[in-house]
Parts: sequence; structure tokens; C-alpha cells
Amino acid sequence: MNNEQDNLPINIVKKGALTWQILNQKHDCYDAIKTEKLSLLLRGGFEIIESAQLFMPKWKTENPQAYQDRLSFATYENNFGEIINDFGSTLFSKPLAVLETTDADDEQTPGEEPDPASPHMQWQEHFTLDNQKLVDFMCDMQTESNAIATAYFGVDFQDREINGQLTSLPYAYHIDPLSVLDWQKDDEGNFTFIIMKDDDCRRDNVRQLRNTITTTFTVWSRNPDNGKVEYDQYQIKYLKDQPPAPDTPVPHLTREAVDISFKKIPIIECNTPDSLSIGKLIGQLAASMYMRYSTFLFCLNRGLNPLLVYKQGAELPANGDLSIMGDDEDRGYKTLRTANTSGKAVIGPTDELEWAEIKGSVFDIAQTQLEKDKNELYRLVASLNSIIGKSGVSTAQTKSSGLAKVLDNQAKEHMLAAYSKLVKSWIIKAFELVFEALGQNVIWQCKGMDNYKVVDEDTLLAKITALPDYKTNMPSKTSYKQVCMDLAYDMHPFTNVGTMNKIQEEIAENIEAMDLDAIHQSANTDGTIAADGAKQLDKAVPQTKPAPSSPSDDKQIGPGGQALQPEGAHLQTGKHVDSQLVFDQLKDDYKEKDIQFVLHIAWIGPVEVPLSSIDFSNKDNWQAAQPQDQEHVDMFAEKMKKEGFSKPIILVNNPSNDNKMMVVDGHHRVLAAQQNGQPVSAYIGQIGSDKGPWSKLHDKQTGRSNQIEQSAQKETLKSEKMTK
Repeated sequence: MNNEQDNLPINIVKKGALTWQILNQKHDCYDAIKTEKLSLLLRGGFEIIESAQLFMPKWKTENPQAYQDRLSFATYENNFGEIINDFGSTLFSKPLAVLETTDADDEQTPGEEPDPASPHMQWQEHFTLDNQKLVDFMCDMQTESNAIATAYFGVDFQDREINGQLTSLPYAYHIDPLSVLDWQKDDEGNFTFIIMKDDDCRRDNVRQLRNTITTTFTVWSRNPDNGKVEYDQYQIKYLKDQPPAPDTPVPHLTREAVDISFKKIPIIECNTPDSLSIGKLIGQLAASMYMRYSTFLFCLNRGLNPLLVYKQGAELPANGDLSIMGDDEDRGYKTLRTANTSGKAVIGPTDELEWAEIKGSVFDIAQTQLEKDKNELYRLVASLNSIIGKSGVSTAQTKSSGLAKVLDNQAKEHMLAAYSKLVKSWIIKAFELVFEALGQNVIWQCKGMDNYKVVDEDTLLAKITALPDYKTNMPSKTSYKQVCMDLAYDMHPFTNVGTMNKIQEEIAENIEAMDLDAIHQSANTDGTIAADGAKQLDKAVPQTKPAPSSPSDDKQIGPGGQALQPEGAHLQTGKHVDSQLVFDQLKDDYKEKDIQFVLHIAWIGPVEVPLSSIDFSNKDNWQAAQPQDQEHVDMFAEKMKKEGFSKPIILVNNPSNDNKMMVVDGHHRVLAAQQNGQPVSAYIGQIGSDKGPWSKLHDKQTGRSNQIEQSAQKETLKSEKMTK
């Protein structure tokens, strides 16, 4: 053996060896046994059965053979993996993409439509060397992190030939969490060093024994002097039964110099906090269930094979002397042998012969307890509001009242959003590492995996059933349209944007074709529809769209001839108009993709809005408010004072708060109206958030240098034609 050890190859030391003790030391948080247990609980299958001794230790008084028998009955029902995998599939059912952010000061603003051939889009389609997609790889990482709390993956480059040219392309790779021995981070959470260990037991030819282990330590570090990232490997070979002593030098692995272009250590830690980790929540209970269920089956098997028990009584001697006991040593053996072989036995008058077995009530108690433990797994996860309760399992959610279900669903949506935020942060870090190494300073944003709306089916069905009553008693066609659209969102929470837009268009077209007045006239006094009236509903389709109604006599009319909104108009709503009118007004000045949002929000107008309802707080930053544009503002003010200005401006209003209306288009006209002290004619869009595509629309205006003069010229020509 010593000769074989002496013949092991030794690498040439290039940068100096480190001792086995230095390289092999573990971080305080490193727990190989717990990590391996949770990984096995997640994967299940034969692996966890073959590792049963990790979960079922030998009892102190247990016979070694009995212990092996107990291990042989190991059986695992993978509820733990089912819960985590179902949760991962729910989380990644939403689309996910990484895009460049063109507006660096507003992370909510999407960039231009991405080019599928761009490097970052290609990497998402071929995220690993085996061409696994980004979403599939991250689903695996999130699942592992959710089970064991921390997972790791790395990024690197590989030279590939594309169109005859050698190109360095990025790829991601999984890192076994058990291989990450030690690490340190700075105050910003970035690694200052990380050490990984890999063991390999190779057999190079048929004449060798597989008893030599090659251990490789991979070390990533950041040089404190110059801040550069460094990469080193150390390798040692040793016999299985002769591990290195603590002070054994581990040689530096001979290799060519590696040019490291990464600005930070290219290892991403996917950490799920204890408060969110399902493994931390139910891992111990799942392990306990595995042990107790296997032991239960072992005892059940033993109980199916009862033992024959023979209790010897006193043996009466021939002379009747009770003080003299029989001394036949084979007496009990003969009795048991005849009972087992022939089913008969000769026993004395005070002997007892019976079969000893586990009582049936014991099995009932054990089975009931195991079933309760299984339900407890789901109950604990339901209390975390992280997955939908499994069918057939009694969870808190299935027994909740209507209000409790709503609150539970809302909390669950927040939990899904929290996991989504974690996954996006891991992805963004990977993209920053790679493209910083390529010398590209890009601000990335991860789009998708949002709007996890959870809807209770009973509540949804009740709303659908009530639709005829809504139609009968709701005078506003727009309001009824909104009810139907809300239902569509509840029924299709994971539908892509394009399909959802198509559904909205179909709902809008069908409701516009209804004659709600005829429906209301056909209704009985109790709010139900008469039989003959119900038959007319599907036939009541107008031939032409009704003309827009004129302002009623009791409404105040503004100088421009439109209904004048009162003070505090930003807190009110009004009669809706077709959004296509607003879209058509804007499409000459903007790209259609930038104004698509116009078609999906409600509009009122044109109405005249008092200046007190318009937000001028950011006026100094408007292009129209700059000194070089004052001439154009004066020109508009003069025309509006003499002739009025027929083209309405575009405002958006968030009625859920006290903010005033935001100017989306028509800043010069708003300033001209302010200069004249007169209200403005406007279309008003109803929005639910102060930030959105409307907040940056004016910056995307096409032909801005000529637009102001062209608008004024158009108004002049229009005025001249009207005069003639």
C-alpha cells in the first residue's frame, strides 16, 4: 500500500501549495447533513431509500440485524417534493424576460422592442451549455433554494464558432450546494472569496482498483490590493482509506494563465430567507414522517408474523408430590415443535399456548397519526400562504369563510410576488456580471412573473351567475363592460397580454352592439326581465353607433362649447367616450406601439377642465416651459383668446387619490390657457397608478421640432376655412 501511495503523481507547484486544513475548513453555516437530507426529501425516489440510515439512526438497544431489517422497509411518500414542485410550476407559469432599460431614471419604463438576435435575448434562449432556457434553469434554482434555503449557480464564457468567427458567449451552470465549503462577503453582499470542493474517484484502466480519490479545490477571490478577481485550483490525490493529514500540502494545479474579465466573483447565491423557505418550514416534519412511516411498515410486517408463545405450568410428579417439579429440559421445545409442524401440541393442565401479535388498535392509532402529520404539512404551507391547498387535503383555506378566503388569497398573492422578486434579483445579478465583463454598462430589468391573482372559484361562479342581473339593472354600458372585463381577468389570470387584449376587444364589441335601453324597458318592476323581453336581447343590435350625446341643459357650458368640469374635477368621473377617438388624435405624432395603452383605459370628454384641476408642479421641467418655446406659447395664447383652439389636450387622472390631472400631450396649449386664465378643452383618461406609459409619452413624440408650428398652421387653415 505504501508503494502505491508513493507512486501517486504530484502536481508541480506554481503559486505555492496550501495545506489540506486551510482549504478544507467549513463555514459556520455549512451543514452537509441537513443540506443532503433536504435535497433527498425534495428528489425522493431510490436515492432517499438507499440513504435511509441518514433519517433512521440505529437505536441503542437495537440488534444490528434488526436495524438492517428496519432499513429494508424504508418507504417515502414525497409530499415535500410535491408541494415545492407544484409551487415552482405555479410561480413560473407567468412569462419572464430580461430587457434593457432605456430610461435609466425610471425602472418602470420598458425599453424599445428587443431584437431576438441580440446577445442578451439569445442568452435567455440558450442559458446553459446544453441550451436550457433561462426560465427552465431558474425554475430549477428556485425549487432547490426553496427546499434547502440556499442554492448556487455560476456564469462563464465559452468560445463558439458563429458564421466562421470565434465568439465568446456566456453560459450559466449549476453548482452543487454541498461543494461550497467556505465563503466571505463584503458589506454589500458580494463575495470576497468562495471555496468549492469536488471529489472524483477515477479508474483510468482495467488494471487499476477504484480506490484513489482526486480532490480539486476551486478558489475564487478578489485581490484586496487591486480589486481584481482571481481564479485558482488546487488538487491532490490520495487513497480512500488514507485521507490527507491536516498539514498535508495541496499543490496548486498547473495550468495556463486565465484572463479574468469579471468585475465581481461570478457566483450567484440564490438565498431564500427562512421566513419564506418551505424546506425550513416543513423539512423536519417531512423527515420525521419518513422515519415513522418506514418504522410503521416494519412493525406491520413483524405483526403479520405472530410468535408462538408457550407458558409452562407446574408438572405433577407420578407420586403426587407438589413440591417436586419436573426436570424434563426438552419439554417446552417438544411442545412448540409439534405445534409448528403438525398444528397440534400436548400440554399439561396448567400450561398455556398462544400466538403473540400486535393488536389491531395499534395500527389504527399509528395510521391516524401519520395521516394527521401529512395534513399538517399542507396546513403549515397554507398558513404561509404560499401554495394552493391540495385537493382532498383538509387545509385552513378550504374551511375559510368568504371574507377569510379573500384575505388568504390576497396574502398568497403577496407571497408569490415576494418569491418573484427574489428570482428576478438573482437573474439581474447574473446579467450584470456577464455584461459588465463584456464592457457594457446596461441597466437591466426583469419583466414578467407578476400579477399573481388568486380567485376563489365559488366567488367567481357567483359573479358569473349574477351577470344577467347586472345587465338588467346597470344603466351604464361602460360600467357593464368593465364588470365583464374584470371577470375575464379573474377567469384568465395567467393569459398572455396579446390574448387578453383580444378578449377585451371582443367584450367591448359585443357590449357596444347591445341595446341596454331595450333591455331595461323589458325588465319587470322587480328587476327581472320579462319572457318576451329576454328573447329580444340577442336581437337588439343597432344598425349604427348612437351619436354622442350633447351636454344636458343643466350642465355649465365652457367658452369652447363643451361641458365645463367643476372645481375639483380631478376627483370626479364622467360619461365615457370611445378610446379610439383619443388614439386617432395621437397616432400622427407618436408610434402606435407607444400609445397602445390609450385603447385599454377609460376616457371622458372632450370637456373643459379648470386650471385648478391640472398638475403644474413639474412645469419647470416641461420642454414647453423653456424660454426658447415661449414664442410658441404666445402664439397659441393669442389664437385661443381670439378664436378658441379646437384640438383637445390629453390628460390622465387617478381618482383614487388627491393628485391633480397629469398633462400627457398638449403642454404648449395648457401653458397658453394658463397665460389667458381660461379652462382647457381635454380628453381625460382614468388610470389607477401615477406611473405608467403615459408618464413618459411626451418624450417619445416624433417630429417634435416641427410639430408645434404644424399644429398652429393646421389650426390657422381650419379657422380660415370656417371663416370662408
